[in-house]
Amino acid sequence: MRLSVYICSRSPKVSGVALFLSDFERPVTEKLAKGDVFSDPSQGGLSCSSTGRVIVSASATMDKGGEEVISEARSLVFKSLKVRRLVDRPSQSVIYAVYSQRLDKNEDSNNSRFKSALCAVHVDEFATAADK
Repeated sequence: MRLSVYICSRSPKVSGVALFLSDFERPVTEKLAKGDVFSDPSQGGLSCSSTGRVIVSASATMDKGGEEVISEARSLVFKSLKVRRLVDRPSQSVIYAVYSQRLDKNEDSNNSRFKSALCAVHVDEFATAADK
């Protein structure tokens, strides 16, 4: 197994936040033994922290569904790993949710097609269109 940690800190819509996404890949020998060379586990961990003043731009989506900021296929067709950003203005927070989707729930011991984790940071400022 190979563990990777990705650091994502550049976003034109939310500044001052660093995302840390952990992920792992199965060794080629395990993929060959299972006859599944084109996919990796579809789960990841997520953490976030502020790296300075957290400023949400006026162009950031305020919709309840948020917006997808990272999307990665984990197999040719059946699995994906995604990160969504949600802005919660009343609590002055930005929430990041990592989740995986798979078509076959039987691949998981919990018989679930979805896994998720989230983190949040406090927002220091909500920019307005006039601030541009």
